Amino acid sequence: MAFPVPMENEPGETYDLGPCSCCGEPSRLLLGRVLRDGARFAEYEVHTTSGKKHAAHVGFFVVFAGARRRAVALEVVATVGEPLAVRPLDAAGTPIARDPDVDETLTAAEALTSPLGLLAVDIAVLVYGSDPRFATLMGPPGSRARASDLAALAGLEKLDALRFEAGASDLRGAAESVSGRLVDEGGTRAEYAVTWTPGELEVSGAEVCVILGSWSPGATTDDRYAVALHATYRADAISVQVVDATKAALGSAGLAGRALAAVAVLGTPIADAAGAVVSFALAKDPRLTELRG
Repeated sequence: MAFPVPMENEPGETYDLGPCSCCGEPSRLLLGRVLRDGARFAEYEVHTTSGKKHAAHVGFFVVFAGARRRAVALEVVATVGEPLAVRPLDAAGTPIARDPDVDETLTAAEALTSPLGLLAVDIAVLVYGSDPRFATLMGPPGSRARASDLAALAGLEKLDALRFEAGASDLRGAAESVSGRLVDEGGTRAEYAVTWTPGELEVSGAEVCVILGSWSPGATTDDRYAVALHATYRADAISVQVVDATKAALGSAGLAGRALAAVAVLGTPIADAAGAVVSFALAKDPRLTELRG
């Protein structure tokens, strides 16, 4: 499993556009750029119309592909505590098409099926998760991912090179909780804790806490973060979804200084890494036999 080169968001100017002509809510234009390996990789414009708990945005993401500047337009609906809803638009029918510096605009169909369109969605998730101007929608700063959080996933790229080490096992009333870690010759790469009630998986499922981040010498709990997942069991089928770690009872929370909101995880490499840790734990931890379905 390979994770992409981390990107870093650099917010730019903000312009007040006055009341929206459709709904009367305040509207703004937010500018910024995205860096990869320290170099400018993309630019974005987001036209926002925001209420207290809901925002409808149209974002224009210009990606530098070699010497060409290619534009993708996305409609983004953001609601407090919920995953982003993203719908591609025909960029040629939006204001970004009038930018003389744009060489090419993608249609909605092209954005849906092309690597560039998928990259624009990844950029949108990064922007919404890291730009402080979206803080009221994305949760408090500690619940949002940092660029360094993605860089720390490198140790999980080759799961077959990792081995399992058992942690503690506890009984919490009728519930059972076990923890473990993924390690290699360099030390710990991730830890997890799983809590469930034996014999009642189809009723209440299982709660999973995955701890990711840096475990290098000198790293502190602030360099690590918790991702929460809930496993649902129905008719021998297992469904695992990311939930809000800021609201979850986390079995290994003392190992991490931050708990990420679901909206900061969904659609990012962090979600892929957390899912990979869960799959590894189910396959390697003999105490989780009941949870394998």
